[in-house]
Amino acid sequence: MPSGTIHALIVLETQQSSDITYRIYDYDRRDKKTGQLRQLHLRQAKDVTTVPFTEPQINSHIVHNGNSIITTLISQPDSPFFTVYKWEIHDQTSLSHEHGPYTLVSIINGNGILTVDDQQYPLHKGNHFIIPATVKSWTMDGEILAIASEPTD
Repeated sequence: MPSGTIHALIVLETQQSSDITYRIYDYDRRDKKTGQLRQLHLRQAKDVTTVPFTEPQINSHIVHNGNSIITTLISQPDSPFFTVYKWEIHDQTSLSHEHGPYTLVSIINGNGILTVDDQQYPLHKGNHFIIPATVKSWTMDGEILAIASEPTD
């Protein structure tokens, strides 16, 4: 979802670091300290909303790695800040950092094993972890659907 798009719920969000959220509706929730309705940000939201909405043109790229499928969902020039992959792991698959100094991984579905330097870690739906720059390559094995993000160098 490109910036400037009004949204209510995102299950997994990869974004450039930001401390800004504009509320345009808040279900009449009240501030716990003051008891007043929480502030809405209608003018600010209007100022940064892209109208009319245009569907982004994503140029995904698919690579088969054994029985596994690695799909690049977002990369340059679509985003100057990060690259996002969908990993469909179906057997032991070797991986490494592609574009960034580290890789952030979210297990969306399935179970398996992450192996780093002969150390094994169980993986389950809902796990989130970072593969740091000091780890050059790793393997994943099992039936796993993951979303991986790397910041652009």
